This record gives sequence, C-alpha cells and structure tokens, in this order.
Amino acid sequence: SALALRFSILTAARSTEVRALVWSEIDVDAAIWTLPAERSKNDNAHIQPLNAEALEILAVMAERKHPDTDR
Repeated sequence: SALALRFSILTAARSTEVRALVWSEIDVDAAIWTLPAERSKNDNAHIQPLNAEALEILAVMAERKHPDTDR
C-alpha cells in the first residue's frame, strides 16, 4: 500500500485508478500509463507520463506480480 500511495502521488492519479491498474495499461519502454476512458472520472482516456521513480515502483511490483494475472 505504501508503494501504491507513492505511485499515486508521483502520477497525481486517484487511488481507485492506481488500485485498478493492470499491466496492459503500462508501456515501460515509452514510460507512459494509458488510463482507459471507462476507468477515468471524466470518461476520457488519459495518457500519464511516468518518471524514473514511478518506473522503479513498477519494477518492484512486477517482481511481486503473480504470473497468471494482469494485476
């Protein structure tokens, strides 16, 4: 939960958006997170640039990810 809070602060995302994030929304090579319109508050897709610290958090979470899920 501490990493989710840090990620939320770094991306200025709502906690519900961060908690529902799936790996298919992340493009590590381009350093962006694409939040689909159906999950955004205003029903518009949102492309969020990811800084180095946000990418580090994702790297840690990728190591902890269950191999059979997109979460």
